Amino acid sequence: MVQLLTKCQFLPSVNQRLVQVLHEFAQGGSDLHAFFHVVSIIDGIAHFLEHMLFLGTDKYPDPAEYEEYITEHGGTRNAFTSFENTTYMLDLPRNDPALLDTALMLMREAASELTFANDAVARERGVVLSEMRDKKGYQLANLEDQLAFFYPQALYPKRLPIGLTGTLDAATGDSLKAFWHREYVPAK
Repeated sequence: MVQLLTKCQFLPSVNQRLVQVLHEFAQGGSDLHAFFHVVSIIDGIAHFLEHMLFLGTDKYPDPAEYEEYITEHGGTRNAFTSFENTTYMLDLPRNDPALLDTALMLMREAASELTFANDAVARERGVVLSEMRDKKGYQLANLEDQLAFFYPQALYPKRLPIGLTGTLDAATGDSLKAFWHREYVPAK
C-alpha cells in the first residue's frame, strides 16, 4: 500500500547542526528525517560517523539502550550517506505530540550528545568494513566506471561514501569526534 503524504514541515534545528523535516502520512504515522550537510568524500569518515550516531549518547551510553527506546515506542531508525549529505531517519507509528517529542529528543541526543566510545568504534568498524566487502561486485564497478567517465576530474570515483579501508582502519573515537565537531556545525 502506498503511503499518502498529508503534511511536510521543517522543524527548528537542534544545536543548529541539522535540518529536520517531519513527514506525516495519511495512515497516521510519521517520518522524522534529519539531514546533515556533510561532504562524504573525506575517505568514508562521514559514513563511519553515520553508523556511530546510533551507538551511544550521554543519555543512552549503551547502544542497545538507545535502540530499545526507539523500538519500545514502536519506531524504527535508519540512515544513509551520499556524496553531499548524511540523512538520519526515525519512523514513528503514529502522529501524536508525545511521540514526536520523544523522536526530537532522540535526534537531539544523536546530533549533539555522542559519546564515541572506543569499544563501539571498534565494533562498528567491523560492520562498516563488512558492508564495504558486501557491496563489491559488478554494480559497484559499474558505478565507479560511470563516475570516472562523467566526472573525470572529480574525486567521486575514487572516494565513494562508503570510504577507504585504510582510513576506516585508522579511525578512532577521538578522530571521529574531531570530524563531528569540525563538520557538523552551522557554518557547513
